[in-house]
Amino acid sequence: MSGPLTALAIQVLRNAIILDNYVESNKLNPPSFSPEAPESWDLTNQDTEPARIALAQASHDLYELALGPMELVLMRATATKWDVIVTKVLADNNVYAAVPLEGTATFEEVSTKTGLNLDLTKRLIRYATTIRVFRESEPGRVAHTAQSALQLRNHVSYRREVFFNDLDLQTAFALPQAIKKYPRFGGDDTGATGAVQIALRSEEDIAYFDWLSKDKAKLEDFHVVMSSLQQLVMGEGIVKADIWRDLPPGALVVDIGGSTGHNSIILAKEYPHLNFVVEDLPEVVSENEKKFKQTPESETPAEVKNRVSFLAHNFFEPQPLAADVYLLRYILHDWSDVNCSAILKNLIPKLKSNSRIIIVDVLLNWTENIPLVRAKVQRAMDLDMLAGLGAKERSLEDWNRLFSSVDSRLEIEKTWAPRGTMYNMTLLILKLAV
Repeated sequence: MSGPLTALAIQVLRNAIILDNYVESNKLNPPSFSPEAPESWDLTNQDTEPARIALAQASHDLYELALGPMELVLMRATATKWDVIVTKVLADNNVYAAVPLEGTATFEEVSTKTGLNLDLTKRLIRYATTIRVFRESEPGRVAHTAQSALQLRNHVSYRREVFFNDLDLQTAFALPQAIKKYPRFGGDDTGATGAVQIALRSEEDIAYFDWLSKDKAKLEDFHVVMSSLQQLVMGEGIVKADIWRDLPPGALVVDIGGSTGHNSIILAKEYPHLNFVVEDLPEVVSENEKKFKQTPESETPAEVKNRVSFLAHNFFEPQPLAADVYLLRYILHDWSDVNCSAILKNLIPKLKSNSRIIIVDVLLNWTENIPLVRAKVQRAMDLDMLAGLGAKERSLEDWNRLFSSVDSRLEIEKTWAPRGTMYNMTLLILKLAV
């Protein structure tokens, strides 16, 4: 009889064979640690995705059992924090660009190009090699790996790393202090911003978005990063949901907090019978409407531009438009329950009998029901919302409790989950019960 390690190893082998066979039969570039490796798997592919997640989970379980609890706890206490901090230092000091994609660079060359002293350069990169960011191809010479090459080739991925490792990292480390200092922090009745205050060393109650709005470059990065997460986070995306096709010709969709309008533009291209209004704060609308109108015809045809417009509106104020659909994508997870209730209450007076509210957000699972490699991503996102915004991701029970606080008639009519989503993003389609 095989033991637990062998049983897991068999699972690893079984699912690895499925993935290798798929790669070979489709003549794809196989996964590897080299700079030429594919950037990611197709998360929407139902031929590979179940096997990929099963392989990742079984491998992870095998790794943890091989180390044992004592070594795991020690690793978490001594090493894990440096994974993030070292990659932040590499990005902040442009170390990725100091090493050629083809060939190698000496530590001395990297030190000269970045301005980091030689000893620090060696120590940072040698730690990074333990998480396969760079490799020391021979003593004293540095070469790229798949991860480091990605940050050099893919500008958006690089901007994501820089953005998330800025205030997000600081607020994460400030969370323990915020919990001690602000007793109400993280409660359903408050959007307390204690971790942001501590991270910014501010005596005033400053919110994450207030900080962001004061720095035009960071605000631009925020919009770029949010747009870039469309495929990674949403898989097939909201575009495949049946509700869009079923709306009548000329139906109006209001994209609340729609930022650059990227969702409305994608939907407008796919569904020529629909019209869209992108709502956001005046400064956001002013900047992004201008960019949208200047978009080349080859990228956004005039016919699409004619069906997408922008409107300055604060969603904490009464909704000015009567629409068939109100879309809130990645909006409510940024706010506490009290604030979410206020946002939704502003829509109720404008809802017609056939109107719908579509919420696109994380639907938290009970951790035991999904692979831990997926649960960890969901729960990490929830804690990001807590530390940065005093907000939260929500389970179905949380969502229903929120909707009841808005209006007793507000109910979930249908849920729809796109394939290939990292975070279990789900469309919650709401209506007012008659």
